[in-house]
Formats: sequence, structure tokens, C-alpha cells
Amino acid sequence: MKHKTLKILVIMALFFTTKTVLSAVSPSCDDKEIYLKVMEKARALPKPYANWQLKGSAKIKTLRPSQCYMTLLFVTGKKSGKMTEVGIIYKTDVPLANIHIQLTENRKKECQQIRIPKGRTSTLLKGNISPNEVACYQMRTTNKQTAKVSIESNSDVVMTIKGIQWIGNAQKEFEFLTTKGTYEILVFQLPVSDQLNPYNLSVEIK
Repeated sequence: MKHKTLKILVIMALFFTTKTVLSAVSPSCDDKEIYLKVMEKARALPKPYANWQLKGSAKIKTLRPSQCYMTLLFVTGKKSGKMTEVGIIYKTDVPLANIHIQLTENRKKECQQIRIPKGRTSTLLKGNISPNEVACYQMRTTNKQTAKVSIESNSDVVMTIKGIQWIGNAQKEFEFLTTKGTYEILVFQLPVSDQLNPYNLSVEIK
């Protein structure tokens, strides 16, 4: 009986120790210490961000374990200046002192206009994405169309779409009902690799 009780206690100790270690290795995206370090890094960003006033964050999203997205809120110029949102990506599986933030907007190329051939409802665009780069595409739609946008890649190439409720979520596929206007599709590597990664971007609008 004593041996059985001892065995149970050992198993419980290992369980809680493992849980503690895992928690310490990979904190959540909204962990207080992580958040404060990210904000510290954000205040040290180069111009033009250095000339702006950081007011906080609007949203924090978990893209995948230890991969996070945050929207920073800045006031540009004077105190009465315009509020602007800046997206960043960061990892939580590194020591606190080594937290690094990546600006999604800073890595963005000039947006390419998506054009669907006359008489068709879809098109396929091919590209290559390098580390620390964001490829940008613009998609014009009318009201109440169904849009399907997907990424095919053998590597970790994902996207977000500005103008829909899932902004900040890095995914391989989106399907949504459109409004009249322009949507911006941002394609990037996650996690960031050390090489050029090919991808196919499929866009269907009905």
C-alpha cells in the first residue's frame, strides 16, 4: 500500500513539474511580463514610430503556440493627431530579455491589384516570400459577394485580410461575405524561416 501511495505521489509531482516547466517555457501571448516587454520594445521602434505617442494595444491574438499578433495604438504627430494601428508579431518561447517584435507594415511591399479575367469568378496568383517580408494584394468587391481566399504552400506561408473581423489571425483560408470596397491581403511567413518560400494564392469571388 505504501509503495502504491508513493508511486501516485511521484506521478503527481512529475505532472505538476512538467506543467510548470511548459508554462515557463512558453507563456501566453497576454502574459503580463511579456506584454510589458513588448510595449518596451514598441517604444524603442525607429522613425516614424519614435515620433509618435504609444497609447497601448487594441487586440492580442494567438496565431499558434508561442506565436502572437498584437495591434499597437499610436497617436501620430501632435496630441490631437490621428490614431493609427500598427500590427506586430512576436514569440513567447524565448527568454524575456530576447523578446523581439516584427512590424508587419514595415515589411509590406506595394500592393498588387487582384484582377479576375472577364467571364471567370476566380484567379490564381503565384509568388515567393522571403523572411521578414509581407506581400500585399488588393481585392475590390461589391456588396454581398462571397469571397474565398486561400494559400497553398509546402511551408509556413499564411495570410491575414484587412477589413474583415478575423484581422490579426494568420490563416491558410478565409471565406466571408463582402461589402463594397477594397480588401487588403497580407501574405507572410510564420514562423519566419531562413529561406525564400513559394506559394499559390487562390481568390474566388461570386
